[in-house]
Amino acid sequence: MTYSITDDHGNTFSVTEKYSPVDNKIAIQDVCELLQPYFDLSDHPGLADFDSLGLKSLADTRRVQFQITIHCSTTQNCGTYKVAYSNAPSGFLHTGTGDNGIGSRFLSRCDNLTVSSLQPCAVSWFGHGEVLKVKLLHFVDGTPTQTEVAVIGTPESNNMQTYNFTLQQLAEYVGIGVNDIIYADLQLFLNSAPQDSVRFMLDPYHRPQERTFAFIGAMGEPEFMVLTGQEDREAEFEGVFLMEHKEYRKADTTLRQIHNSYTGALSEGERLLMWDMVASPWVYVIEDGKLREVTITEVELNDTLPHREPVGYRVKWRYADERKQRTFSRKMVVPYTGIFDNTFDETFE
Repeated sequence: MTYSITDDHGNTFSVTEKYSPVDNKIAIQDVCELLQPYFDLSDHPGLADFDSLGLKSLADTRRVQFQITIHCSTTQNCGTYKVAYSNAPSGFLHTGTGDNGIGSRFLSRCDNLTVSSLQPCAVSWFGHGEVLKVKLLHFVDGTPTQTEVAVIGTPESNNMQTYNFTLQQLAEYVGIGVNDIIYADLQLFLNSAPQDSVRFMLDPYHRPQERTFAFIGAMGEPEFMVLTGQEDREAEFEGVFLMEHKEYRKADTTLRQIHNSYTGALSEGERLLMWDMVASPWVYVIEDGKLREVTITEVELNDTLPHREPVGYRVKWRYADERKQRTFSRKMVVPYTGIFDNTFDETFE
Protein backbone atom coordinates (compact mmCIF):
# COMPACT_ATOMS: atom_id res chain seq x y z
CA MET A 1 0.00 0.00 0.00
CA THR A 2 1.41 3.40 -0.99
CA TYR A 3 0.51 6.66 0.77
CA SER A 4 1.03 9.84 -1.24
CA ILE A 5 1.17 12.75 1.22
CA THR A 6 1.16 16.48 0.52
CA ASP A 7 2.04 18.62 3.54
CA ASP A 8 0.94 22.15 4.39
CA HIS A 9 3.81 23.67 2.38
CA GLY A 10 3.01 21.78 -0.83
CA ASN A 11 5.80 19.21 -0.48
CA THR A 12 4.90 15.70 -1.66
CA PHE A 13 6.08 12.46 -0.07
CA SER A 14 5.49 8.82 -0.82
CA VAL A 15 5.40 6.15 1.92
CA THR A 16 5.01 2.44 1.18
CA GLU A 17 3.71 0.04 3.81
CA LYS A 18 3.18 -3.73 3.64
CA TYR A 19 0.33 -5.44 5.48
CA SER A 20 -0.67 -9.08 5.88
CA PRO A 21 -4.42 -9.78 5.64
CA VAL A 22 -6.31 -11.68 8.32
CA ASP A 23 -9.37 -13.52 6.99
CA ASN A 24 -8.82 -11.63 3.74
CA LYS A 25 -9.22 -8.33 5.59
CA ILE A 26 -6.78 -5.57 6.49
CA ALA A 27 -7.65 -3.15 9.32
CA ILE A 28 -5.34 -0.13 9.45
CA GLN A 29 -5.14 1.72 12.74
CA ASP A 30 -3.18 4.75 13.96
CA VAL A 31 -2.88 6.37 10.54
CA CYS A 32 -2.36 9.57 12.54
CA GLU A 33 1.07 8.26 13.57
CA LEU A 34 1.97 8.08 9.90
CA LEU A 35 0.74 11.61 9.16
CA GLN A 36 1.94 13.43 12.27
CA PRO A 37 5.51 14.16 11.03
CA TYR A 38 4.02 16.07 8.09
CA PHE A 39 2.11 18.57 10.22
CA ASP A 40 4.00 21.81 10.81
CA LEU A 41 3.10 22.93 14.31
CA SER A 42 5.94 25.42 14.69
CA ASP A 43 4.07 28.29 13.05
CA HIS A 44 0.73 27.68 14.74
CA PRO A 45 -0.52 31.07 15.96
CA GLY A 46 -1.71 29.74 19.30
CA LEU A 47 -3.96 32.41 20.78
CA ALA A 48 -1.50 35.28 20.93
CA ASP A 49 -3.19 37.25 18.14
CA PHE A 50 -6.73 36.06 18.79
CA ASP A 51 -9.38 38.65 17.86
CA SER A 52 -11.51 40.08 20.66
CA LEU A 53 -14.76 39.56 18.73
CA GLY A 54 -15.78 38.10 15.39
CA LEU A 55 -14.94 35.44 12.87
CA LYS A 56 -11.39 34.18 12.40
CA SER A 57 -9.75 31.39 10.40
CA LEU A 58 -7.16 29.39 12.36
CA ALA A 59 -6.29 26.40 10.19
CA ASP A 60 -4.32 27.80 7.23
CA THR A 61 -0.94 26.54 8.42
CA ARG A 62 -1.89 22.95 9.28
CA ARG A 63 -3.04 21.23 6.10
CA VAL A 64 -2.16 17.70 4.98
CA GLN A 65 -3.69 15.63 2.17
CA PHE A 66 -2.99 11.99 1.50
CA GLN A 67 -3.94 9.49 -1.15
CA ILE A 68 -3.91 5.71 -0.74
CA THR A 69 -3.13 3.31 -3.57
CA ILE A 70 -3.71 -0.39 -2.88
CA HIS A 71 -1.53 -2.85 -4.83
CA CYS A 72 -3.12 -6.29 -5.17
CA SER A 73 -4.22 -8.34 -8.16
CA THR A 74 -5.48 -5.04 -9.58
CA THR A 75 -4.31 -1.61 -8.55
CA GLN A 76 -7.08 0.35 -6.88
CA ASN A 77 -6.87 4.05 -6.06
CA CYS A 78 -8.86 4.98 -2.99
CA GLY A 79 -9.08 8.68 -3.79
CA THR A 80 -7.98 11.80 -1.95
CA TYR A 81 -9.17 12.56 1.57
CA LYS A 82 -9.00 15.53 3.90
CA VAL A 83 -8.24 14.59 7.49
CA ALA A 84 -8.84 16.48 10.73
CA TYR A 85 -6.00 15.53 13.05
CA SER A 86 -7.12 15.46 16.66
CA ASN A 87 -5.21 15.28 19.93
CA ALA A 88 -7.96 12.98 21.21
CA PRO A 89 -10.07 10.22 19.58
CA SER A 90 -12.95 12.07 17.97
CA GLY A 91 -15.44 9.42 16.95
CA PHE A 92 -16.88 11.80 14.33
CA LEU A 93 -18.73 10.13 11.48
CA HIS A 94 -18.89 11.12 7.82
CA THR A 95 -22.15 13.06 8.02
CA GLY A 96 -21.26 16.17 6.05
CA THR A 97 -21.23 16.98 2.38
CA GLY A 98 -18.43 16.57 -0.11
CA ASP A 99 -15.16 15.45 1.46
CA ASN A 100 -15.79 16.86 4.93
CA GLY A 101 -15.21 13.78 7.07
CA ILE A 102 -16.49 15.27 10.31
CA GLY A 103 -19.60 16.95 8.94
CA SER A 104 -20.97 20.41 9.54
CA ARG A 105 -20.76 20.54 13.31
CA PHE A 106 -19.25 22.55 16.11
CA LEU A 107 -15.99 21.24 17.53
CA SER A 108 -16.83 22.31 21.08
CA ARG A 109 -16.65 19.77 23.91
CA CYS A 110 -19.83 21.04 25.57
CA ASP A 111 -23.19 21.88 24.05
CA ASN A 112 -24.42 23.78 27.11
CA LEU A 113 -22.16 26.09 29.12
CA THR A 114 -22.83 28.46 32.00
CA VAL A 115 -20.68 31.58 31.58
CA SER A 116 -20.29 35.01 33.13
CA SER A 117 -21.07 38.18 31.19
CA LEU A 118 -17.39 38.97 30.53
CA GLN A 119 -16.11 35.42 30.01
CA PRO A 120 -14.67 34.80 26.52
CA CYS A 121 -16.65 32.24 24.55
CA ALA A 122 -15.97 30.58 21.20
CA VAL A 123 -17.36 28.05 18.75
CA SER A 124 -15.35 26.47 15.92
CA TRP A 125 -16.13 24.38 12.85
CA PHE A 126 -14.61 23.46 9.48
CA GLY A 127 -16.02 25.84 6.91
CA HIS A 128 -18.01 24.34 4.02
CA GLY A 129 -20.24 27.31 3.29
CA GLU A 130 -22.24 27.07 6.51
CA VAL A 131 -24.25 29.93 7.99
CA LEU A 132 -23.82 30.82 11.67
CA LYS A 133 -26.80 32.37 13.43
CA VAL A 134 -26.38 34.07 16.81
CA LYS A 135 -29.55 34.51 18.85
CA LEU A 136 -30.26 35.90 22.32
CA LEU A 137 -33.12 35.02 24.63
CA HIS A 138 -33.61 37.95 26.99
CA PHE A 139 -36.23 39.75 29.03
CA VAL A 140 -38.15 42.72 27.62
CA ASP A 141 -40.42 44.21 30.29
CA GLY A 142 -40.32 40.88 32.07
CA THR A 143 -41.24 38.86 28.97
CA PRO A 144 -38.72 36.39 27.46
CA THR A 145 -37.95 37.58 23.93
CA GLN A 146 -35.68 36.12 21.27
CA THR A 147 -33.52 38.48 19.20
CA GLU A 148 -31.31 37.52 16.29
CA VAL A 149 -27.94 39.20 16.79
CA ALA A 150 -26.07 38.16 13.65
CA VAL A 151 -26.21 35.92 10.58
CA ILE A 152 -22.71 35.13 9.30
CA GLY A 153 -21.85 33.18 6.17
CA THR A 154 -18.57 31.28 5.99
CA PRO A 155 -16.56 30.41 2.86
CA GLU A 156 -16.18 26.91 1.46
CA SER A 157 -12.54 26.86 2.45
CA ASN A 158 -12.19 23.61 4.45
CA ASN A 159 -10.41 25.80 7.03
CA MET A 160 -11.33 25.98 10.66
CA GLN A 161 -13.58 28.96 11.35
CA THR A 162 -13.96 30.36 14.86
CA TYR A 163 -16.47 32.88 16.20
CA ASN A 164 -15.59 34.34 19.59
CA PHE A 165 -17.55 36.75 21.77
CA THR A 166 -18.71 37.64 25.26
CA LEU A 167 -22.32 37.98 26.39
CA GLN A 168 -21.53 41.59 27.30
CA GLN A 169 -20.48 42.29 23.71
CA LEU A 170 -23.62 40.67 22.31
CA ALA A 171 -25.82 42.67 24.71
CA GLU A 172 -24.16 45.94 23.72
CA TYR A 173 -24.53 45.05 20.05
CA VAL A 174 -28.33 44.80 20.31
CA GLY A 175 -28.66 47.57 22.91
CA ILE A 176 -29.90 45.65 25.95
CA GLY A 177 -28.61 45.17 29.49
CA VAL A 178 -26.46 42.09 29.91
CA ASN A 179 -28.33 41.11 33.09
CA ASP A 180 -31.49 40.75 30.99
CA ILE A 181 -29.92 37.90 28.99
CA ILE A 182 -31.12 34.37 29.72
CA TYR A 183 -28.90 32.60 27.20
CA ALA A 184 -27.24 32.91 23.80
CA ASP A 185 -27.75 30.24 21.13
CA LEU A 186 -25.22 29.75 18.34
CA GLN A 187 -26.71 27.68 15.52
CA LEU A 188 -25.03 26.20 12.44
CA PHE A 189 -26.97 25.79 9.17
CA LEU A 190 -25.97 24.22 5.86
CA ASN A 191 -28.24 24.77 2.84
CA SER A 192 -30.87 26.16 5.25
CA ALA A 193 -30.88 22.87 7.18
CA PRO A 194 -29.99 23.02 10.92
CA GLN A 195 -26.80 21.10 11.73
CA ASP A 196 -25.67 21.84 15.29
CA SER A 197 -26.07 24.33 18.14
CA VAL A 198 -24.35 25.37 21.38
CA ARG A 199 -26.04 27.28 24.22
CA PHE A 200 -24.30 29.73 26.59
CA MET A 201 -26.33 30.35 29.77
CA LEU A 202 -25.70 33.54 31.76
CA ASP A 203 -24.31 32.88 35.24
CA PRO A 204 -25.78 35.53 37.58
CA TYR A 205 -23.09 35.01 40.24
CA HIS A 206 -19.81 36.89 40.46
CA ARG A 207 -16.84 34.99 41.88
CA PRO A 208 -13.88 37.30 42.52
CA GLN A 209 -11.45 34.37 42.82
CA GLU A 210 -12.20 32.82 39.41
CA ARG A 211 -9.48 32.31 36.79
CA THR A 212 -10.16 32.27 33.05
CA PHE A 213 -7.92 30.07 30.92
CA ALA A 214 -7.64 30.02 27.12
CA PHE A 215 -6.08 27.09 25.30
CA ILE A 216 -5.90 25.20 22.02
CA GLY A 217 -8.27 22.24 22.27
CA ALA A 218 -8.06 18.67 21.01
CA MET A 219 -9.08 19.61 17.45
CA GLY A 220 -6.78 22.65 17.30
CA GLU A 221 -9.61 25.05 18.10
CA PRO A 222 -9.58 27.82 20.75
CA GLU A 223 -11.35 26.91 23.98
CA PHE A 224 -11.96 28.77 27.23
CA MET A 225 -12.44 27.43 30.73
CA VAL A 226 -13.11 29.19 34.02
CA LEU A 227 -11.88 27.78 37.32
CA THR A 228 -14.29 29.06 39.96
CA GLY A 229 -12.84 27.50 43.11
CA GLN A 230 -10.38 28.80 45.66
CA GLU A 231 -6.80 29.63 44.66
CA ASP A 232 -3.73 29.55 46.86
CA ARG A 233 -0.04 30.03 46.13
CA GLU A 234 3.19 28.41 47.21
CA ALA A 235 6.89 28.88 46.52
CA GLU A 236 8.94 26.28 44.67
CA PHE A 237 12.67 26.38 45.32
CA GLU A 238 15.28 24.85 43.07
CA GLY A 239 18.99 25.31 43.70
CA VAL A 240 22.30 24.16 42.26
CA PHE A 241 24.96 23.35 44.85
CA LEU A 242 28.65 22.57 44.49
CA MET A 243 31.90 22.27 46.45
CA GLU A 244 34.19 25.29 46.21
CA HIS A 245 37.43 25.51 48.20
CA LYS A 246 36.23 22.57 50.29
CA GLU A 247 33.04 24.42 51.19
CA TYR A 248 29.51 23.54 50.15
CA ARG A 249 28.07 26.56 48.32
CA LYS A 250 24.94 27.48 46.43
CA ALA A 251 25.76 28.32 42.82
CA ASP A 252 22.32 29.15 41.44
CA THR A 253 18.82 29.62 42.80
CA THR A 254 15.44 29.43 41.09
CA LEU A 255 12.42 30.52 43.10
CA ARG A 256 9.06 30.16 41.39
CA GLN A 257 5.56 31.04 42.48
CA ILE A 258 3.18 28.10 42.01
CA HIS A 259 -0.58 28.61 41.82
CA ASN A 260 -3.05 26.02 43.06
CA SER A 261 -6.44 26.64 41.47
CA TYR A 262 -9.57 24.61 42.14
CA THR A 263 -12.05 24.09 39.36
CA GLY A 264 -15.23 24.02 41.35
CA ALA A 265 -17.92 21.46 40.49
CA LEU A 266 -17.68 20.20 36.89
CA SER A 267 -20.11 18.43 34.58
CA GLU A 268 -19.01 15.44 32.50
CA GLY A 269 -18.41 17.65 29.47
CA GLU A 270 -16.43 20.14 31.54
CA ARG A 271 -14.25 17.32 32.91
CA LEU A 272 -13.38 16.31 29.35
CA LEU A 273 -12.67 19.95 28.57
CA MET A 274 -10.38 20.01 31.60
CA TRP A 275 -8.44 17.05 30.22
CA ASP A 276 -8.08 18.85 26.90
CA MET A 277 -6.62 21.88 28.67
CA VAL A 278 -4.11 19.78 30.60
CA ALA A 279 -2.98 18.05 27.39
CA SER A 280 -2.80 21.27 25.34
CA PRO A 281 0.64 22.60 24.30
CA TRP A 282 -0.69 26.19 24.41
CA VAL A 283 -2.40 27.33 27.61
CA TYR A 284 -2.91 30.95 28.67
CA VAL A 285 -4.47 32.77 31.58
CA ILE A 286 -6.40 35.95 30.82
CA GLU A 287 -5.36 38.90 32.99
CA ASP A 288 -6.52 42.48 32.38
CA GLY A 289 -7.82 41.45 28.98
CA LYS A 290 -4.45 40.03 27.87
CA LEU A 291 -3.18 36.50 27.36
CA ARG A 292 -0.24 35.29 29.42
CA GLU A 293 1.15 31.83 28.73
CA VAL A 294 1.23 29.36 31.61
CA THR A 295 2.55 25.86 32.25
CA ILE A 296 0.38 23.31 34.03
CA THR A 297 2.65 21.19 36.20
CA GLU A 298 0.26 18.96 38.13
CA VAL A 299 -3.40 17.94 38.25
CA GLU A 300 -5.06 16.24 41.18
CA LEU A 301 -8.45 14.53 41.22
CA ASN A 302 -9.89 12.73 44.21
CA ASP A 303 -13.01 10.96 43.04
CA THR A 304 -15.34 8.32 44.45
CA LEU A 305 -17.71 6.26 42.35
CA PRO A 306 -20.63 6.44 42.08
CA HIS A 307 -20.74 10.24 42.10
CA ARG A 308 -22.80 11.38 45.05
CA GLU A 309 -21.07 14.75 45.36
CA PRO A 310 -19.80 17.33 42.87
CA VAL A 311 -16.45 16.44 41.31
CA GLY A 312 -13.63 18.94 40.80
CA TYR A 313 -9.91 19.16 40.18
CA ARG A 314 -6.95 20.93 41.73
CA VAL A 315 -4.69 22.39 39.05
CA LYS A 316 -1.12 23.44 39.80
CA TRP A 317 0.34 25.93 37.33
CA ARG A 318 2.88 28.72 36.94
CA TYR A 319 3.62 31.51 34.48
CA ALA A 320 5.77 30.21 31.65
CA ASP A 321 7.96 33.34 31.58
CA GLU A 322 8.23 33.98 35.31
CA ARG A 323 11.70 34.33 36.81
CA LYS A 324 11.16 36.86 39.55
CA GLN A 325 14.61 36.53 41.05
CA ARG A 326 16.13 37.67 37.73
CA THR A 327 14.13 40.90 37.57
CA PHE A 328 14.77 43.87 39.84
CA SER A 329 12.45 46.85 39.89
CA ARG A 330 11.58 49.59 42.36
CA LYS A 331 9.64 52.77 41.99
CA MET A 332 12.02 55.70 41.71
CA VAL A 333 11.68 58.33 44.45
CA VAL A 334 12.96 61.83 43.74
CA PRO A 335 15.14 62.88 46.71
CA TYR A 336 14.18 65.84 48.85
CA THR A 337 16.18 69.03 48.29
CA GLY A 338 15.95 70.08 51.94
CA ILE A 339 15.12 68.94 55.45
CA PHE A 340 11.45 68.48 56.41
CA ASP A 341 10.44 69.52 52.88
CA ASN A 342 12.07 72.96 53.38
CA THR A 343 14.24 73.54 50.37
CA PHE A 344 17.75 75.01 50.63
CA ASP A 345 19.11 77.55 48.20
CA GLU A 346 22.69 77.05 49.34
CA THR A 347 25.10 75.24 47.09
CA PHE A 348 27.66 73.12 48.94
CA GLU A 349 31.14 72.97 47.47
